[in-house]
Amino acid sequence: MGSLVCGDLLALPVRTQGIELGRSIEVLLDLDAGRVLGLEVRCGDGVDRFAPLVASRVHAGEISLASPLTLLDEVAFYRARGRTLGSLRGAEVTSSAGPLGSLRDVVFDAGGEVRELVVAAPSGELRVRPGADVRVTAPRASAA
Repeated sequence: MGSLVCGDLLALPVRTQGIELGRSIEVLLDLDAGRVLGLEVRCGDGVDRFAPLVASRVHAGEISLASPLTLLDEVAFYRARGRTLGSLRGAEVTSSAGPLGSLRDVVFDAGGEVRELVVAAPSGELRVRPGADVRVTAPRASAA
C-alpha cells in the first residue's frame, strides 16, 4: 500500500471477513508526533468506537479489521490524545518563510506516518512535507 489521504477514508465501510461493522466517520491524528492514530467508526448499533490504524487495513474501498474486538469503546481517550481531521481542516499552516494557507487534508503512509500536508493556498493546492519549520495552528478545542 502506498500513501493514503485521510479524507478518502471517511465514510468507508469497516468490515471483518466481509461483515460490515460500521463506517468510518473521523480520522484521529497526532500532528505533533506526525502520526495517524486511527479511525472513529460509527458501528451498526449506533455506538462510535475507535479502530487503531495499526489494526486496520485499507484496500478495495473498505477498511478491514482482523477481528471486531479491535474496535475499542474508548473514543474519548483517543480524542484527548489527538485531533480529528474535521477539527484540523481550515487550520493555518505556516513555515519559517511565513503563512502557507489552510490545512485541507493529510497524506500518510501504511505505517501511519504523516508524509504531506495538503494546504489550500492563494496560488492553489500545495503539498507540504511536515518538518520542524512547518506548523499547523489548529483552533482550540471547545470546552463545551
